[in-house]
Amino acid sequence: MKKPLVKISNDNGSKGRPYPGQYRDTDGTPLHGIHTRQHSKTEDKLFIQNGNLMRKYKYPRIERTFRSVMVNDYNLHLCGGWSWSWPRVSDTECLTRVVSKLKPMGFLVNVDKEKNDQWLSYCQESRLPFISNCTGHESIWKDIYVLGLCVPGTFDENFDLEALTSDYCESAVCAGYDYLAKDIQLLTQRLKQEQIADYLSSDYAHASTLEELVTTGLILGYPIETTISILFME
Repeated sequence: MKKPLVKISNDNGSKGRPYPGQYRDTDGTPLHGIHTRQHSKTEDKLFIQNGNLMRKYKYPRIERTFRSVMVNDYNLHLCGGWSWSWPRVSDTECLTRVVSKLKPMGFLVNVDKEKNDQWLSYCQESRLPFISNCTGHESIWKDIYVLGLCVPGTFDENFDLEALTSDYCESAVCAGYDYLAKDIQLLTQRLKQEQIADYLSSDYAHASTLEELVTTGLILGYPIETTISILFME
């Protein structure tokens, strides 16, 4: 018998949506939102839309100590992986969450020069770190504008890197990757005095190594257990 799912998100459900899936409540109502399931040594996090499983992360079950309001499940909703099936968000929500310090870094990609210029002016007036460039994309319409911004300061000023290191290392050991603990310690030690803004132009979309995945997950505000799942359990 499978362990029960526990809902941890505060979404509004998915009433009226077509094609309900197999994940149901005890009364047959399709589940929706973010759920966890605990096992003896591991834990699952499931993202479910109207009973349909969109993604499941499995990671070692430890007492995680790292916490940050800028690192949360909702930020995963903004990655584009399943935004089509959950409540739609505005194209500028990534930026507004950075301004509200609910996300470390965010980007706006659009064809609206006026909107891009408005955000560019805001960043300049607010002295927020940013990058802005026109890709020169050949289109029958117009150029595509890209703007990214992030919270100011170093990684150490914005995150509890000791707790972050502890959670990653304990997870690595539990998953049988003891030898990676040293690499994680060296990485977080190096990140301490680095500016988050230095990573505005990083190739976060193609992260593959331990260093790239840990850093990308942190700057984009993704829960560390989802990165741990990719590193040690997949």
